[in-house]
Amino acid sequence: MKSSVVIGDLLKHSASKYGMKQKEIAKATGYANATTNGHFNGNPVGAEAAIHYGEEFNDSEFNWMLSKELLGLIGIINGNGVRKEILALSVLQKREAAERKQVEQQLEIEYLMTIPEELLTKEQQESILIYLLEYADELLFEISHINRQLEILGMSFMDLMKLKMPVWEEREWIQG
Repeated sequence: MKSSVVIGDLLKHSASKYGMKQKEIAKATGYANATTNGHFNGNPVGAEAAIHYGEEFNDSEFNWMLSKELLGLIGIINGNGVRKEILALSVLQKREAAERKQVEQQLEIEYLMTIPEELLTKEQQESILIYLLEYADELLFEISHINRQLEILGMSFMDLMKLKMPVWEEREWIQG
């Protein structure tokens, strides 16, 4: 993940979309007016601050573009052809899942995950990386699929997380 990004255009777009002034956004985020003004005008924003803006806007489009900037997601995710076609996303996700499963079997990832980190050889670490690269492709399409469905429902990814948090806390998967 990048440590900082330039999101001035994204901030301007979201401010315009919600009819907000820079001062209102500064107040909501707790940043100084001058700091927010700098972010609007192209000064780099630290990853934490960028995520904080995303939380304040609670907008799936903003958060999607922000994740694209922070994580370097490109191309197909934002391409109209794939982003808008649920069936295409589903097919691509299934294909990537099958490829990841094949890589997992070939590299015996489950076995490698039982070895303490300090005992892994360079080759074993490379095998895990190959597997993760395949898995990242699958996650990319799953996230695109989720975001498209959220758009249909008029929800943001943050809204979805708020709905799931109590379930995860109850299952003790996370601590509240």
